[in-house]
Amino acid sequence: MARTDWTALVTDPAQEYLARSELERLGMHPYLPQVRRRWTAPHGRTKHLRNFPLFPRYIFIPLNDVDPSMFALCRGVRKYKPVVSDQSGRPWRVYNSHIQLIRTAEQLRHFDDTFQKGDKVQINNGLFEGIEAFLENSSNNMVELFAPLLGGARVKLPTHDISHAPAN
Repeated sequence: MARTDWTALVTDPAQEYLARSELERLGMHPYLPQVRRRWTAPHGRTKHLRNFPLFPRYIFIPLNDVDPSMFALCRGVRKYKPVVSDQSGRPWRVYNSHIQLIRTAEQLRHFDDTFQKGDKVQINNGLFEGIEAFLENSSNNMVELFAPLLGGARVKLPTHDISHAPAN
């Protein structure tokens, strides 16, 4: 199987999604890694989960798809030197295995910042599996939970062992 390496394109500010759709329109296969974060609309009060680019102003594209003449036709792609390259002008190379690691982490939601203090969560693994608790604190992929059972228990777990509690 042939290895397909990737490179990065520079987009105009806040134009990653437009650049992706334009590249797809031209038959290319871009990859835009995303992260989910809580977001509040201007003048809004409620928080919503929303996708954001994991690497703002950058989008990955297979080296086989690199065609500078086509980039001039794409809205959202930086017009002057759109391909990230070294000092000699060779495109910066990202191995396909690294892109696959990013894809896997994205699918497993390792990049997401979706939990906040006070959120009701459910424990998915270990001794307290199935128990609902409240988030007290989070840092470095670890969370501290308060589970109101037997007078209240405090538990420290990895973030990947919890999920949002199902709505009643």
